[in-house]
Order: sequence, then C-alpha cells, then structure tokens
Amino acid sequence: MTLDNATSNDSMIRGLQTKILCEENLMHQRCATHIINLIVQSGARAFHSGIKRIRHAISWINSSTPRVDELKRRFLLHGLHERTFHADIKIRWNSTYLMLTNFLSEGYYEVIVAFYNSSLSEGEGALSEEDINMAKIFVTFLKLFYDLTCCLSAVYKPTSHLAIHSLCAIAQHFKTNMDYVIFQDCISSMRDKFLKYWGKGKIPYLYGYACILDPRIQMDGFKMFLNFLQDMFIGEDYITHHHNRIVEGFYDLFRVYQERVAPPSEPSPPRNARQEEEYMFLSVHRHFRGVDGSPQSSPRGRGGRGSPQPSRPIYDEISRYTTHLHVEYSNTKLDLLDWWRQHEGMLPILASMARDILTIHVSTVSSESAFSSSGRIIDDRRCSLSPEMIEALTVGKDWILHSRRAQETFREIEIIDDFDTRFSNINLTNP
Repeated sequence: MTLDNATSNDSMIRGLQTKILCEENLMHQRCATHIINLIVQSGARAFHSGIKRIRHAISWINSSTPRVDELKRRFLLHGLHERTFHADIKIRWNSTYLMLTNFLSEGYYEVIVAFYNSSLSEGEGALSEEDINMAKIFVTFLKLFYDLTCCLSAVYKPTSHLAIHSLCAIAQHFKTNMDYVIFQDCISSMRDKFLKYWGKGKIPYLYGYACILDPRIQMDGFKMFLNFLQDMFIGEDYITHHHNRIVEGFYDLFRVYQERVAPPSEPSPPRNARQEEEYMFLSVHRHFRGVDGSPQSSPRGRGGRGSPQPSRPIYDEISRYTTHLHVEYSNTKLDLLDWWRQHEGMLPILASMARDILTIHVSTVSSESAFSSSGRIIDDRRCSLSPEMIEALTVGKDWILHSRRAQETFREIEIIDDFDTRFSNINLTNP
C-alpha cells in the first residue's frame, strides 16, 4: 500500500495491521515522489532570494496586459517567437524547476531581465547576473530529482524495482556536489531529510522485493546496491539493517505464495522473448554506468553468495532463479512483466509474486491526479456544468489519452497544475 506522508495514514496502517489475518501480508511505503519533494524543499531555501526575484519579475510582467504585449514586441525585435511565462506554485519545487527552466531559455531571459530592470527605480530589487547564475546552478542541480520524479510516477510500466536505483542516484548526486561550497549547506539539509525517510532500517520491503525480482539484479545485485548506499553515507550500515531483514522477508513471502500456487511436476522452458521499447527511465540506469564502485559497474556474483540460501526443497525454485537465470544489466529494453510471463512455467511461484509486487506503484501522483481532476474542469469560467457533463468530460478525456497512451499526466498536470501554463510555449501567431 503506497500512501502519502500524512500522519493520519500511519495511524490507519497501524489499525489495519491489527485487523488483517495472520496469513496475510501488508506492505506499507510512503510515496517516493512525496519524499523527493520534501528532500528538495529542505535544500531549496539556500536559493530562495534569487528565485524570489525571478518569480516577482514574472508576476510583475503578467499583472499587466500592456507589459505582456511590450515583452512580446521585444521578443519579435530580437528574432524570437512569442512566449508566455508563468510564475510557479511555491509549495511545489517541480513547478519552480519548470518556471526557471522556461525562464532561462536561451535568448529569452536576457530580454526579460533588460525589460524588468529598466522599469525599476534605483535601489529596487533588480535582477542581477548573480541571480541568473544561481538559477542556472539550481536548475542543473535539480534536474536529477525532476527526472526521478517523472520516472517513479510512470503508470504504464513497473516502477517499484526503480526505487533502489533512485536512492543510489540521489546518494551519488549528493556526494558528487558536496565539495562545492555553494551546495554544502543545501546538501546537508537534504541528506538529513533523505536519511529520515530512507536511512538505516527504513527502506521499505517493496523496494527490496522488486529489486530481487529483477532478473538483472537478483539478490547479489540488491546487496551491491546496499553496499553502494553504505559507501555514499559513511556511518549508515545499510547491509546490517536491511539485507537480512528484506531477504528473510522475501523467503517468508515465498512460503505464503507456495501454499497458494501449485507448481508443475516438471518446469517448462521459457516462451519466446519479446523486446519492448526502451524504458522512459533509461537515464536512471545510465546514471551509474561506468562509475567505479556502483552496483552496475561491479561484477555480479552468481548463485546468490552472501544471501540466505536455505537448502530445503521448497526453495529449489529460488535457487534455480538465482543460479541459472540471469539477464545482462545492459539489457535496458527488458520488459519485466513479460519476462516473468515467459518464465512462469519454470518459476510459477516467483512469477506469481512478481505479478503482485512489480505492479505496485511507489508513487501516488497518478491516483491523486485522478481525484483532483474535477478541480481542473470546474473553475470560475466553467461553474455551471451539470454532473453528467463533468462525467462526460472526465471520461472522454481519459479515453482520448488512453488511445495515445498519454495518461501519465504527472509531467503537465501534477507538476504544473495550471491549464494556461501547459500551453505557455506554443506560438499562436503566424511565424
């Protein structure tokens, strides 16, 4: 069960755990993208003053139609297409990231700065070159967090096995930038927030189970990820607090599924493989490739060394999986669910586990977007729609998005959450 970080959800989970049957399992994890939001918010304060002046400049321009028209005229004089700029939603760092990315577009910010500063009286808060440079540094630093938010909010493919990848990417990002004086205070706050939710003993079982069920990683690869995190956070013993806990929990869960799934008398060979399109989150995989000491660049062990491997017959299927079935980590086009469908005859119990575990999302962004969709349909300009019309608009839009496989709305709705802003970069005039 993936929930946001409200304390009331923690109370609800504790209540549920007292009511579920002993043979049932309840895995609870906080929404990964909410945690990333908290991590970034804790470090964004160091850049607050420069961002505030850019936000004020954009708001000042948009508060007057003549100013907007004058800015468009200046864009045309400089050979640029018309473009509209919108201020961010302060409580959403990813909205701030998109505001700054749009503002810093090559050729545009110079015109905006010159126009804004020329309208100010002497001594007022003009935009300086230092503000622009700080904004550029901030955007570059935040790009990884934005990419991870998009990756973990996907709805068409599994995301649970990417959670450990994301943790390692953030950890390495901290270490890479910690030596820069400008980031030291910022990263110190962000590290504290990271360890609060993903420190020793706090990595959810789901992250580990999904990692083990990725045939490119399995148990040895999972341990290497934990080793990598331990190297990034000196003093945090990830191996001691997570490895045995999660691997033993995996075996316990396997026993539960074994009682429900009757394995065939003889394992059947896998079906023909089917290649899928490249993952939208390929950059997460590439982030570590070739980096010394990272899980991907380290040689993978065979046979699950270092992991509990009970010798009882009931674990023959796990042994077969960890010993004989390996997929090269460089295979970034692997469709996990399809791989397990192909190997269901050989690994029926693990395949059943994979169907349940890999389909659990680590983010609540998409589901929250569905519940808040009415707020994007009903506004001050459309407040007399009948319930039937609202339902028709909601369902019709979803059908159209489904036909284009474009229901991953986190990019333009949850992050921007503004209809006009979604069309800010479209030139509506003839070139």
